[in-house]
Amino acid sequence: MRSSVESYRLSQENRRLQELVNQQNQELQDWNRNLKERVLQQTAAVRQKSEELQEAFRHQKDAYQNMITSLISLVEMRGTRTRLHAENVARLALQVATEMGLAPELRETIRTAALLHDIGEIGMSERILIKPPESLNHEEFAEYSLHPVRAQILIDPIEELRPAGILIRHHHEKFDGSGFPDGLAGDAIPLGARIIAYADLVDRAARQCVGDVAEQALQRTDIHLGKALDPALRGLFHKFARYVYYPAPKQTSSVDAAERDIRLDDLESGMTLSRSVYSGSGLLLLHSGLKLDTRNLEALRRYRELDPFDEPLYVFRPGRIPAGIMV
Repeated sequence: MRSSVESYRLSQENRRLQELVNQQNQELQDWNRNLKERVLQQTAAVRQKSEELQEAFRHQKDAYQNMITSLISLVEMRGTRTRLHAENVARLALQVATEMGLAPELRETIRTAALLHDIGEIGMSERILIKPPESLNHEEFAEYSLHPVRAQILIDPIEELRPAGILIRHHHEKFDGSGFPDGLAGDAIPLGARIIAYADLVDRAARQCVGDVAEQALQRTDIHLGKALDPALRGLFHKFARYVYYPAPKQTSSVDAAERDIRLDDLESGMTLSRSVYSGSGLLLLHSGLKLDTRNLEALRRYRELDPFDEPLYVFRPGRIPAGIMV
């Protein structure tokens, strides 16, 4: 009887323990299921926050680019000569910076600084600006030499533009130390400023040339090597100036093989502009080399309503984007 009682007791205890295990297993399954749901909910929340941050970053980037475009338009309001000068300097400086293998962030800083390098001349007398710097009298040169500092001060409140402001400040320094505003020499001059200074001088020389503009401009700037210009950059500028100042072909009805003309309504996201787009009143809307997205296309449609521009527009053909173009 004692053996039977003990056997019954063990059987009951085993049943109790089995029920307890089953209950705990069920609780564990419920907990795991709830944990999975919580993890999925948290993952979805994190994904949503990430998408919101990415969207905010895109908006911030768009606002920054729009601000740059507005500043460039402000500079270009001085006239077509200024527009072409800024574009040529930026294109040439960017190609050289790209060939040197500089980091994308630095290349973009150099491009921005090149486009805005003359912003400090706004408000300066046209009487001073139409003269070559070497022909200015003492008072005129004193006024002219202030424009790099004015430019830096002008854009310094915009934190993202401060690196470009440093390059703009020093783009009139000379390699031998005789430049302004700080009299820096050699490698003490930021590399980006040395590149912009070279491109600036090449383009100023090119405006005085006819025929083989690139060759003549390069010959004129070679006399400044070791004085105003960094001689180490000579080979790069001799390589790329010919692309910037390639003699214009005779007028034909065909478009250059590297680009195609297109109506605004036929533009698509992912296309890259081969020429800058200007409003009907002459303000820069989108710069050449920009890879279009839905926001750009919507902006162009708004601009067309506000200030109609000429069509067609021009984009690079697939696979034909030249080296040095930032997209």
